[in-house]
Amino acid sequence: WHVVHGVGEYGGMDSDAVLDGFTIEGGYADGGTSEAKRGGGMYNLGSSPTLMNLVFRNNHAETSGGGMYNSGSSPTLINLAFTNNHANTNGGGMSNEAGSNPNLTNVAFTSNTASGSSISMGAGMYSKDSSAVLNYVTFSMNIAGTAGGGMHLDASDTNLTNVLFSNNSSIAGGAMNIISSSPSLTNVLFDSNHATGVGASSGYGGAMFAVVSRPGPLLTNVTATGNTADKGGAIYVSNSTTTLKNSTIAGMNTARTDDGHAVFTNSGTLVIENTIVYANGPAGDETGIGQFSASANIMKDSITHSGCVGGFACTNMSDADPVLGSLADNGGFTRTMALLNGSGAIDTGGINTTCAPVDQRDVLRPQGPRCDIGAYEKIGDFIFGNSFEGLEP
Repeated sequence: WHVVHGVGEYGGMDSDAVLDGFTIEGGYADGGTSEAKRGGGMYNLGSSPTLMNLVFRNNHAETSGGGMYNSGSSPTLINLAFTNNHANTNGGGMSNEAGSNPNLTNVAFTSNTASGSSISMGAGMYSKDSSAVLNYVTFSMNIAGTAGGGMHLDASDTNLTNVLFSNNSSIAGGAMNIISSSPSLTNVLFDSNHATGVGASSGYGGAMFAVVSRPGPLLTNVTATGNTADKGGAIYVSNSTTTLKNSTIAGMNTARTDDGHAVFTNSGTLVIENTIVYANGPAGDETGIGQFSASANIMKDSITHSGCVGGFACTNMSDADPVLGSLADNGGFTRTMALLNGSGAIDTGGINTTCAPVDQRDVLRPQGPRCDIGAYEKIGDFIFGNSFEGLEP
């Protein structure tokens, strides 16, 4: 049932135990006990080994953790790939439960699936009552049957830094599905993720579907582009306070119902600071915002949504063209959308709010008298020929 087995009752494994340079494949956890249905590639119970330079591929679990299952375990993962792993319920690539706090650096989750039961969540990673730390991690082409194509969080305050979600899909929460969690996302790109469902409680949040009853996600230096859903092409927020800081939500995030092409709130509050929400959807309501507060933002339909509700205030709102470049490698771990010459976002941030100290590429802010609005901080100009061109790293 498990290719690698680390269980506390047998002494377990701590960080001094190192697995380095293996391919772990062909595990098939389909036994008769709950343990034998989890962790086809690796099953950890009270074990926290160091895992380096490994590939988990083509592993299966009848319930959770096709590639890896962690319970009360906090392994360290460095230079790993989870590819083509499957779970019938949760965590095609990895499942974390019962206080598991793995630390991941340079890890890729690719083409993992969670499907086969009435509720199947977190094709790349599933976390319940656990808080992983992710640095330089990618989630691409993962597919969940119910929610969280890339990642599902339930009571898990996960920390994500330098993370890419690309071409993940699920009925709801194409890239991320968040329940009762307050994750922190910094320097993150959501590119072309899809919530495929139609109708109530499905098809919401192409990049992120956040349903929480406590302070919700904090997004800093985040770019979302090309994501699709029924409502909330990029982000759908319900019953939470979600904060966007120095982020860029642009480039045809699309709601199929024309309701909140970029962001949508329902019984929740969206706090937007120094953020660009622009050029999303072919027509209709770009923001679909209910209760929100906003400071120093460029929002395409800020005129129609200038009246903040719920006693919140909106200040320094603009619908000036941010003049964004296409998604490109401008330095940093993830691609970004550069501010081109003439952008209304340059040197106009930080009014009645504070800016993030660096941008999505870790370029220091500000580079001018004020920080730039959005996830990208433009570095000065130099004369090239007869025109001005942006000098970028």
